[in-house]
Amino acid sequence: MSLLRLLFIAGIIWLLYRLIKKLTFKRNPDIRKTLETTHMARCTYCDTYIIRQDACFREDNYFCSPEHYEKHKQKDSE
Repeated sequence: MSLLRLLFIAGIIWLLYRLIKKLTFKRNPDIRKTLETTHMARCTYCDTYIIRQDACFREDNYFCSPEHYEKHKQKDSE
């Protein structure tokens, strides 16, 4: 009987812990907005996705670096 009572008390303590943890945990809604509004672009040369603000925009194409723009330009001229 005492083992059942101990398991019951442990279960109640665990449930209270989870309830308190859930009530005190504050979510930051700004993180979701930031992730949703980040625009991505695909590098024309290597197909890597990068943040559009960090991309190099040349000749109506996005590139992850100026080096990839130069390589793409050389590839087109061949």
